[in-house]
Amino acid sequence: MDQLDELDELEATLTKDLQYVNIPNFKGLCATCGEPVIGDGIYAMDKTFHQDHFVCFICKEKFGTNPYYVKDGKPYCQKDYENEVIGICEICGKPLLNELAVVGNKKYHLDCFKCSVCGKVLNGRYYNKDGLFLCQEDYENKYLPVCNRCHDKIRPTGDVKEAICVGDKKYHVKCFCCYDCQKPFDDMKAYMYNNDYVCEEHYKKRKEEERKKQEQQSQE
Repeated sequence: MDQLDELDELEATLTKDLQYVNIPNFKGLCATCGEPVIGDGIYAMDKTFHQDHFVCFICKEKFGTNPYYVKDGKPYCQKDYENEVIGICEICGKPLLNELAVVGNKKYHLDCFKCSVCGKVLNGRYYNKDGLFLCQEDYENKYLPVCNRCHDKIRPTGDVKEAICVGDKKYHVKCFCCYDCQKPFDDMKAYMYNNDYVCEEHYKKRKEEERKKQEQQSQE
């Protein structure tokens, strides 16, 4: 509504009010029905209402002596204000009267927003995976792969390649090296020997040591 429309509406209201100024106990025009309020009325939100017309915007119940709450120029009873306007916590179902956490279109009390595994309040970094809210520790324990060499978690490092997959096993890039000399394979071939990956040189060395050991055992 522009300024001219507001002035026209105000003029129309004043003109209508003037029709009733000489009526005893005229309180003004009801903001709900537009009819004159004679005698007992309710003055709230800078407006005048018939007693039966000052009701909750949602449930239409009369406020009576109960408190009311205003949002965007509309009055609400306490129940509808808490449940429909400010919302309720997805966990406990109680009104969100204080600070809250928002995830997508859902809201939570800060004290209710906890790790689904350990129950700690998630007041820092958290992860949302498979319908679970997880702290960093439990997310890593549940979802991050373990390096087959050092047995530590393989953590993401941005755009840098952090893991090498060989069959069903995973390794840190730095851990995928010869088990004997610790030199990275790079373009060298990797050989499996007794569940260890070794370079070609140490693969041959191990094979030779095994051959000598077998010869020695056969001579005993």
